[in-house]
Amino acid sequence: MLNRRHINNHPAQDFTLFSTDEEHLQKLSSDAREMLELATLDGLAYGTIADLMGVKIGTVKSRINRARVKVLEMRAASKTVAIVQAEAAHG
Repeated sequence: MLNRRHINNHPAQDFTLFSTDEEHLQKLSSDAREMLELATLDGLAYGTIADLMGVKIGTVKSRINRARVKVLEMRAASKTVAIVQAEAAHG
């Protein structure tokens, strides 16, 4: 019997990719980037991504989670650099 939670589960429902994330995405592994893009931009569920990539659903979940964390960390680092530069320019 299929678990409807997995069928309807949208792995990126709480995460958005922005055009400014392009350089961050390039720093991810190709698999992680592809899975994150399939989930976030294409709206595919974990199970669909697992089937497309030929991996287990747990692998998809962990790679997407790690990719999201890395993108968020890179966003934060970029903002910190921008704030420091702005303060230096006005300091």
